[in-house]
Amino acid sequence: ASSLPNTLSPFLDHVSAASISWTMEIFQWKEDEEDDCEDADNGGQKCTKKYSYSRSWVEAPVDSASFAHPDGHDNCAAEFPSNLESSGSVEAPPQSVVMSEHGTPSGGFVLDSGLVSSLPSVDLGNRLKSSAPSSGGDPTWDGSGQLTAQMLHGNGEYLLTTTGFPQIGDLRIQFAGQLAQEATVCAVQQSTEGASSEYTFEALPPRRFGW
Repeated sequence: ASSLPNTLSPFLDHVSAASISWTMEIFQWKEDEEDDCEDADNGGQKCTKKYSYSRSWVEAPVDSASFAHPDGHDNCAAEFPSNLESSGSVEAPPQSVVMSEHGTPSGGFVLDSGLVSSLPSVDLGNRLKSSAPSSGGDPTWDGSGQLTAQMLHGNGEYLLTTTGFPQIGDLRIQFAGQLAQEATVCAVQQSTEGASSEYTFEALPPRRFGW
């Protein structure tokens, strides 16, 4: 977790995972368009465009200037922060992911890249700290510029730039990590001619278990 960007790392400083990823959303007005059609006297149909507007979390800023009816639906040119990608991930170095009985590297099994890639993806929202250490002052996110850790608040599911109902331009960030609390190791002890000891451990050929 210490490899995360400085804006995010204070909230997950004690999480051990093979990888940690984040995705960011922004609270925006969005426009939905549909055709409202009725039968015409000539046997065809007469259609007009109808537009509806709602506020929701979206994956990218929305240009409200292009709306059919922009009045009252202004997204205030809100943007993602200039110092943090809207999505990304950090990964543990090769041969550094270890499964052990007590959760420490000592006496454990180093996982190769194939085993690491098979670890499940887990939502990390419930591991987020509620706030970052204070840096003095009370900074708030205003819809553009740089985002600091002190502008974010954990609510047990996301990091958000608000503690109440979101306003246009607010951000929320979700985290996922590749990790497992338990694992089963399958191995076969085999006799190997010429080995320094009577038995050695070799790679287990693919086979079914439990059938």
